[in-house]
Parts: sequence; C-alpha cells; structure tokens
Amino acid sequence: MANDGTIAIDSRINTDNLNRDLSEMEEAISDAATASEKKAEAAFENMEKQAKRLAKAYEDAGMDASEAMQKAWKDVQANADAFGTRSEEHTSELQSRLSI
Repeated sequence: MANDGTIAIDSRINTDNLNRDLSEMEEAISDAATASEKKAEAAFENMEKQAKRLAKAYEDAGMDASEAMQKAWKDVQANADAFGTRSEEHTSELQSRLSI
C-alpha cells in the first residue's frame, strides 16, 4: 500500500490561561490567609475579653485575682475546644455528604 500523506499533530500546549489562573489562585490563597489571620486575632481578643469578664465574676464571688484569672482562662479554653470539636464534626459530615 502506498503512503498517501502524513498527519501532523500540533502538540504544543498553550499555557497563557494556566499561568493567569495560577496567579489568581495564588492571590486568592494569600487573601484567604490574611483574612484567616485577622479572624484568629479577633477570636483571641474576644477570648481575652471573655476571660477578663469571667475572672471579674469569680473575684466578685470571693476568689483571689490570680486564681480567678487562671480559672477563667481554663473555662474559656474548654469552651473554645468544645466549639472546635463540634466544628470539625460538622465539617466532616458536610464533606461526606458532598463526597469531598
């Protein structure tokens, strides 16, 4: 059988859109990290305020200042840990429902 021609396949890959998309993703990740850091700082400040209010209540109930602050921080941290555990459980449940 005679060879009646050739087929040329252009195998070059245009990466222009890929590079643009990667830059956008890097920017989005950086923005998310910055926002997360600000939220974490705000959460800590909120915990600190809660501990101070709770410590004041403990002092009013008769505890000395040092003991009141230690108990208040312990209580606030326990509450935050419980919230974190519940959040992780809810996230896992959503991921399983969405098959992520």
